[in-house]
Amino acid sequence: MKKFFTILLFSITCLVVLPAQSSFDLQFDTISIPGLPGLHSFAAAQHDERWLLIGGRKDGLHPKNGGFQTASANQSIYVVEPLTGQVWQKPLAELPDTLLEQLRSTNMEFFFQQGETLCFVGGYGRSETLQDHTTYPYLTLINVPTVMDAVVNGDSLAAHFQQLETPSLPSRVGNCNC
Repeated sequence: MKKFFTILLFSITCLVVLPAQSSFDLQFDTISIPGLPGLHSFAAAQHDERWLLIGGRKDGLHPKNGGFQTASANQSIYVVEPLTGQVWQKPLAELPDTLLEQLRSTNMEFFFQQGETLCFVGGYGRSETLQDHTTYPYLTLINVPTVMDAVVNGDSLAAHFQQLETPSLPSRVGNCNC
């Protein structure tokens, strides 16, 4: 997965940086993984050649007015082994409300994975607790290998997350208000 992101970043950089008269070819190889839903705007991490996929949407592009309904949110955590095509999933329903709502959000910031820990910040979605749409004011640390093991083995998820509320976070991450 790191190789994919490196290639993608290089490709985008080439498109932006190279002069218009430069000529080059770009080719992407895709794989099909049965049992994996079409997610977008999700968070991802990698450990031991497996992918961890959290949050995002299952409904394609949301409507501009009234989008981000809970029914279209990704309600599960997925572990994917791309070499074999195996997919495991575990519903988020067992988690406390603040964690469940943030983990099913979209467009969260997750760009920082330090070793086995994924930093997961913000996210936008419909909060049943608030009865409104919100940008989540939480910094959540995810232990990637232990969450993956819990999903694969059907174990409890809660112990593998640490969540800290940071009230000023929405103003720093940005609020969609769409």
